[in-house]
Amino acid sequence: MTVEPLFDETLVLVASPALARKTDHLRLDRGDTTALEHLPLVAYAENLPLIRRYWRTIFPAKPPGTARIVLDDLRGVIKTVVADGGISVIPSYLAREHLASGALMQLIHPTDPPTNTLFLATRSSRHQPQVTAVAQRLKQLAPSW
Repeated sequence: MTVEPLFDETLVLVASPALARKTDHLRLDRGDTTALEHLPLVAYAENLPLIRRYWRTIFPAKPPGTARIVLDDLRGVIKTVVADGGISVIPSYLAREHLASGALMQLIHPTDPPTNTLFLATRSSRHQPQVTAVAQRLKQLAPSW
């Protein structure tokens, strides 16, 4: 198996405008995560992988509890957050449109935002031209994400 880094996605902490207004941004900017404890977490997995990575990088505390809503797709997480379902950490490229339209708000703007590396894994034991072509195309496209 061949595994290589493909893309570093930047993570953002987001909420709907209504929930963002219910957040004490001064406390949050100081790293006080109690400003978020009253807001439900929305995640794509119960173990909160993106949320935990974000918290480890930005805040000196663990995430505020468990996810109230768990969906197995990041686009579903985004739709839930847009609909005032809670707050979440998502890759910035998936949130770009919603942030630009105002449907989502980024709760803080760290100078060094957390990243998550996506890897491309292919089997090296078999020669499969279609797989090679797809892998090459992904490598070409990844810088534009």
